[in-house]
Amino acid sequence: MANKYAGADEATIAKLAKKVIEGGSGVWGEVPMTPHPNVTEQEAKDMVAYILLLKK
Repeated sequence: MANKYAGADEATIAKLAKKVIEGGSGVWGEVPMTPHPNVTEQEAKDMVAYILLLKK
């Protein structure tokens, strides 16, 4: 994910944060990502920002 979204702007981070909260499938394969409705938008953005720092 970090390599695919390297240099992501705020709009992309917001979009990814929404995916964390709502869950979904088809983006990274057929295995669905569990929704995390108890995570706030800011917490999700912080998680995404951290993950984007982990690129190889």
